[in-house]
Amino acid sequence: MFESLKMKKRSIILDTDIGPDCDDVGALAVMFFYAQKLGIPVLGVNNCTSNPYGTATIDAIREHCKYPEFTIGAYSKPDFYADHDRYNKYIAETYSTKYKNGTFKSIPHVDFYRSLLANAEDDSVILVTIG
Repeated sequence: MFESLKMKKRSIILDTDIGPDCDDVGALAVMFFYAQKLGIPVLGVNNCTSNPYGTATIDAIREHCKYPEFTIGAYSKPDFYADHDRYNKYIAETYSTKYKNGTFKSIPHVDFYRSLLANAEDDSVILVTIG
């Protein structure tokens, strides 16, 4: 992915099902590393589940990697993988400063995509999905 972004700089939107297993945590950390190294902006990350701990885990990983804040979205219909919190409840409650102090916010997935893509220039954003 990052090889193609070196040729034509685009912003990234990541869509993840973070929570049921831990592969997405590693993918987020790698994305933040290369985004910082190559100067590629991450516009936002969407959690395609309705698990609130997953979205806060995204914020905790962002914070740990010292990446600037961005928009975080979440699937807005309740109970889609909402109970899959093998590790993300612990990460959210332990490491996300905003989650711990009650200021963490995510936005519904449709609003997330509309807000990030409405004013984006053609061919300026790449959507990466993992799951």
